[in-house]
Amino acid sequence: MPRRHHRCRRAASEAQRNSSGGAAMPGPLSVVPVGWLLLCWAAGCGATVRRLPSFGGHVAENRPAGTRVSGLSVPLTRLGREPWCAQVRGRRWQLRLLGEGQAHFQAALHARSGRVWLRTRRPLDREARAHYALRLALCCKPCPGPDPGAPSELAALDVAVLDANDNAPRFAPGPAGAAEIRVAETLALRAAVWQARAHDPDAGANAELRYFARPPSAHFFVVPRSGRVVLVRSLLRRRAPIPLRLFARDRGRPALLSAPLELRVLPQPVRLPRRQPPHRRRRRSPPEPPLALALPEDARPGTLLATLAPAARFPAARFELVSPPPDVAPVRLDADTGEVTLARPLDRESQPRWEIICRVQERTEHGENPV
Repeated sequence: MPRRHHRCRRAASEAQRNSSGGAAMPGPLSVVPVGWLLLCWAAGCGATVRRLPSFGGHVAENRPAGTRVSGLSVPLTRLGREPWCAQVRGRRWQLRLLGEGQAHFQAALHARSGRVWLRTRRPLDREARAHYALRLALCCKPCPGPDPGAPSELAALDVAVLDANDNAPRFAPGPAGAAEIRVAETLALRAAVWQARAHDPDAGANAELRYFARPPSAHFFVVPRSGRVVLVRSLLRRRAPIPLRLFARDRGRPALLSAPLELRVLPQPVRLPRRQPPHRRRRRSPPEPPLALALPEDARPGTLLATLAPAARFPAARFELVSPPPDVAPVRLDADTGEVTLARPLDRESQPRWEIICRVQERTEHGENPV
């Protein structure tokens, strides 16, 4: 055995005799000198200070108090080289944890293996804190030196809290809510009408969400990954509200389901603008030369006097008597054929001459265009 080990073993034996009044320690306490030997051998008894070694481990959230931190096992032979022999000899010492959140853990020394383990003091919540940066230190009561009781830092410990699927997804308005959507009945198919957004504070697959509607809707489809609600069936002439119940489910094990989000889609009628006929400029033809007719005074009513022929460029025309008014004029004008017939008997002595003005209009699909 090297010389420094003999020196440390001798110091541990002297400390044991001093603490027990020169007698040997009982069996159950005989592990203490072994721990002292390991501490002294790891420290080197008087070597210079070096950089703290780092160790890491993990523990699942919501585990009961006393759960061991997995992957974190600190061998005493790898701890920092501190002058422990002078501190431990004849003193009461203990391992302490330093850093924010140290109250959530406790350090335990396994005497046979010479390793330091960490155990939890209470269940941990990853959503409250996901990482702990701690430092393992040795504290003597009292420790010699200018600062009695000051702990000596030995190693840096990193503890990660693993996620458990303990949070169900929630939609933005709250755990359960309702919303109304007004959609024009002329909305195009495959257009998005709503964007569902849910939040899950878990991590990894526990926070990956899938959206769906139950029962399925005949008018809308919910995209599972994005939560977009798209129109898949026309809403024309639909006036009744369309109910839609949305859910969000994570991909954890077991999968958790959100509370339903109730949607009411209200189709809105759209008044289409009335189609206006294309504007066409009126085309007026020059007046036709007057048509002179000479009739005997004793001509019978109903006698065909003339037939008006429209211009050749008009495939269809409509005729209208302008002057005198129809109830005064002695003739009758057929609006479709343009036939001029005698309406009543003539009297030369009371009215020897009549001047009659007719108007011809072109018939189109949008109406009549006077020419």
